[in-house]
Amino acid sequence: MADTNVVVVKGNLTRDSELKYTTTGKPMLKFSIANNVGYGTEQGWKEYTNFFDCTMWGKRTESVQQYLTKGAPVIVTGELRQSSGSRTATSAAE
Repeated sequence: MADTNVVVVKGNLTRDSELKYTTTGKPMLKFSIANNVGYGTEQGWKEYTNFFDCTMWGKRTESVQQYLTKGAPVIVTGELRQSSGSRTATSAAE
């Protein structure tokens, strides 16, 4: 049985999205989301912010890129992938 890997993040974009293409011509959209989380403690309400770097692949990237601008509210559903940061975007796609 296959494992499940589904993530939903709601937040705001921290910068304008960047549309790039791999050496093989695949469109790739990069953007970053800030997600504010709050919780109650005995001392009162606490908040912290999570930051998520996201990459979107495929033809849909070209049509949504114009809407993904800094500060825009978004809800993203996807798959969580952990990387060491040493791979390039091109090699990660192939």
